[in-house]
Amino acid sequence: MLFALARDGFLPRALAAVHPIHRSPQAAIRRAVADHDGARDHQARSRSLAILANVSALALYLGCALAAWRLRQKRTAGESDAPVPRPARRRRALAGVAA
Repeated sequence: MLFALARDGFLPRALAAVHPIHRSPQAAIRRAVADHDGARDHQARSRSLAILANVSALALYLGCALAAWRLRQKRTAGESDAPVPRPARRRRALAGVAA
């Protein structure tokens, strides 16, 4: 495709050059291979960043769940504004950490 676009004048003429013996568009082939390698490298970096982002989100969630569990433990047993009985809150906090 690079060769055809260069031959028709849409890309630089250097990409339309052909080998004198084999008559293959070597410049266009080299450029296509270089673009493919660059895209593959970018894809590998993107995959690493996606994994890092997911691990960071998981660590943040785990930290928030543990902090909520710890704050629930620090509350006094006689507080009447607790909407859920104490054992159920503990199970909910542990389920959040396990998730």
